[in-house]
Amino acid sequence: MAARTYAFRNRDTFRSRGYGLKANEQSQVYGGVNLEDPRTARAVNDTRGILVTYRGEAIEALFHAACGGVTENNEEVWASPPAAYERAVACPGCRRSPLPPWKARFDYPTIAKRLRAYGWNVGEITRITTTMTSTGRIKDVMVHSSTGTARVPGNNFRIMVDRKAIRSLRWMGQASGTAEHDEDDRSSVPSPTGSTAMGQEPEPEVEGDGSVPAADTAIRDIIGRYVADDPGGRFLEVMGVGWGHGVGLCQRGAKLLAETGRSYPAILRTYYTGAQLGRAY
Repeated sequence: MAARTYAFRNRDTFRSRGYGLKANEQSQVYGGVNLEDPRTARAVNDTRGILVTYRGEAIEALFHAACGGVTENNEEVWASPPAAYERAVACPGCRRSPLPPWKARFDYPTIAKRLRAYGWNVGEITRITTTMTSTGRIKDVMVHSSTGTARVPGNNFRIMVDRKAIRSLRWMGQASGTAEHDEDDRSSVPSPTGSTAMGQEPEPEVEGDGSVPAADTAIRDIIGRYVADDPGGRFLEVMGVGWGHGVGLCQRGAKLLAETGRSYPAILRTYYTGAQLGRAY
C-alpha cells in the first residue's frame, strides 16, 4: 500500500527522461519479476487501486527498514514543510523486537574526502559536533575543519559518508575522537546548497503510555575523547539502532504488527497520522 501510494504520487518524477520512476532508492528498489514473492503479488492484487490518502490526496508515503523504536517527523530529516500525516510515533514492533545495534567507525581524513566529493568545502577536520531531534536522532552534523564549519544535515551526512555503515541517525553509543553533542543546539545525491535531491479494532499492548519518548540520556551523551594512539589521528565512532531515515512507515514494525493479527488499514494508520484509504482506479 505504501509503495503503491509513493509510486502513484511520484509517477512523473523522471518524465523528461522518458520514464516515470527508477528501480533504486531514488524511487523504489525493485529487483525484477524473478524476485517477486507470491505473497506480495497476492497482496497487490487484493488491494488493487487502493491508496493511502490525506484529505483526499495521495500522501508522500515514505517508509524505511527499521525505526529503532520511534519514527521521525519529516521536517527533521529533510528541508520540507511538516506533513500532518508524517509525525513521529512510537513503534510497538521495534520496541518489542528491535534489530541488533550497529557500529561504524571512520577516520577524519576519510570523512573529509567523502564530503568534498559531494561539493562540501571541508579541510582538515578538527572535531565533529551534532544537534539532535526530539526523538533522539541526529539532526545536523557540524564538521569543524581548517576551512571553517560545515553544517551538514544528518541524513545527508549518513548518505555521503557511508549509508550502509551508518544505517540510521539514531545514534546511541559513544562517539570517539573529538565528536560531541553540540548544546547550541528519499534520497538522491545531497549537496551543500540544497535539500536532498531522496471500524476500529483493539490496539496491541505497548509498554508505557505509547507517546513519543524524549531522547534517551545515552543518545544525548555522545561526548567522545581524543585517542592519542589512533593510527589515523582522529576518528568518529558511533553505535546506533534502526535502519533508514526513520520517516513514515517502519517496515520491521509493520511486519511485527501484522504477525499479531493487526489489519493493514490499522497498521497504516499507526504510522501515517490521520491517513485514510481511497481508491484511485
